[in-house]
Amino acid sequence: MSQTITTNKQGQELGRKGHNSRLRLMEAAERLLRTQSPVTLTAVSIAKEAKMSSAAFYLYFEDVRNVLLALSEAAATEMAEAHQILQQPWDAKEPDFRHAFDLVSAFYRVYERHSSVLRYCNLEADRGDVRFEQVRLSIVVPFFEQVAERIYAASAKDARRSRGDAYAEAIVLVSAMERSASSDPKKVQSTIGTKRLQEATARLLAWRLSPSAAHSMSLGTADPPAKPAKPGPAKATRKKAKAVRAG
Repeated sequence: MSQTITTNKQGQELGRKGHNSRLRLMEAAERLLRTQSPVTLTAVSIAKEAKMSSAAFYLYFEDVRNVLLALSEAAATEMAEAHQILQQPWDAKEPDFRHAFDLVSAFYRVYERHSSVLRYCNLEADRGDVRFEQVRLSIVVPFFEQVAERIYAASAKDARRSRGDAYAEAIVLVSAMERSASSDPKKVQSTIGTKRLQEATARLLAWRLSPSAAHSMSLGTADPPAKPAKPGPAKATRKKAKAVRAG
């Protein structure tokens, strides 16, 4: 949900120079985020990094949060590659791990490039900031919808599976992918390992989006009652011996 900015904070129309100045400030902020926390950024430090004045900063942004919001919106647009992978034809005969891994990798790459910005976006969304919540939803909701459609299509022969079921499963899968992608990469690498986590996520997606896997599911179907076992040889022998003694 990236917004097209046409005016500065004084209401003046942005020309080519104005757009370039605004972009310079955003790029400067993102460079600083490689070594600083978003909460320690200041308008002065961003303007200095961009080789601009503090007055120029406030000509394009209200405050640092406004810069971080703009960076979040720009990062959201980079999910286009992952969406394209979901739109490609996947193997319908067996779980398509290759496409699933490409999807997970593309999703992770956006978070790797903009880890500080997107983690800050999620934090502010969790704290109730509607603007950041809209950005977060602009990232995950299209994936919810695309994955849900694939799950539903994969389960087409199962009358018990509804679109609501498919959407609920898509939310679980995509939310797990987003949560793992937004985790601190250093901590993940020092524990389970990023590659292993991506491969595990891809396996789950590949399995659930596969018609062959969907057909093997039996949700809502009880196991048939077990038939009573026939007497074994030892039990039959004991019955015969008891009859002989009784006679």
